[in-house]
Amino acid sequence: MKKIHLKPWLLYAITFVLLMVVNGTRWRLFPGDDPEGGNLLVNAVLALMGTAVFALIYTLWRKCRGTKKEN
Repeated sequence: MKKIHLKPWLLYAITFVLLMVVNGTRWRLFPGDDPEGGNLLVNAVLALMGTAVFALIYTLWRKCRGTKKEN
């Protein structure tokens, strides 16, 4: 079986969409006291922050992994 290698921007886009879906579903299933919980803008900002953290961790992981391969 061939291994699929995604471009980083595609991986980040998939991560953003998945975080949007998870956050939106969480607010639908467990509504809280926060009236802004179902707001699309709030969900998008939270998903963007989560994607930024994922991108930072992924980039650092690739850098460390790449330096180990070179040695």
